[in-house]
Amino acid sequence: MKLTIPASDIEAHVFSWLPDTLDARTYLFRHGAGVLCVDPNDLPEMVEAVRSWAPEKVTVVLTHEHFDHISGLHALRGQCSCEVICTRACAAAIEDPRRNLSQYAAALLSQMARPAAGRQGVLIEPFSCFADTVFTGYHQIAWEKHQLELYELPGHARGGLCMMMDHALIFTGDNLIPGFPCVTHLPGGSKQAYEAVTLPFLRTLPPEMLILPGHFDGVERSHILL
Repeated sequence: MKLTIPASDIEAHVFSWLPDTLDARTYLFRHGAGVLCVDPNDLPEMVEAVRSWAPEKVTVVLTHEHFDHISGLHALRGQCSCEVICTRACAAAIEDPRRNLSQYAAALLSQMARPAAGRQGVLIEPFSCFADTVFTGYHQIAWEKHQLELYELPGHARGGLCMMMDHALIFTGDNLIPGFPCVTHLPGGSKQAYEAVTLPFLRTLPPEMLILPGHFDGVERSHILL
């Protein structure tokens, strides 16, 4: 579905992967000749949109290493040239099915089981993938005249990041999902790191900033109590 970004000329779309269980969000943007994808999941409609645009390159940002944020990376690479950007810790983890949790996807999904259509028949095989550009701490990208700022922020995952666009919106991955506490008990997670590093950062975000999380709908920062 279309995503409206206030005071922006970017064409934006948001897709939901496994909406009956995870509702994991993939964000896709186009401006001029540039295409940006955040957390590509296994979504044929997302890949078809990219194919129809026929970009020379897609800039891909991974908010962290878990399978429900990278499951469509192979399909996207098969469609076009990609530059995949993430933290150094994330890059190491996505190469290992145990560390990206795809090895345990069936067990994890069974814990989230709901009596909803679409849950049955989900099969996620263990997989690995790779990144092209990695960083630690902070990384800045100029994308089609827009400023992207990437901050390494552990807590939910060792390789986590948040990405700010034009100081107007921020992709928080699973470090901030409105209405839910941050999950820190999965492998690579750390409640101590979240409280010491990530939570103080999130509390500095201005109230008008749009929060685009890794799951479920986004809201303005003013609607979230941290």
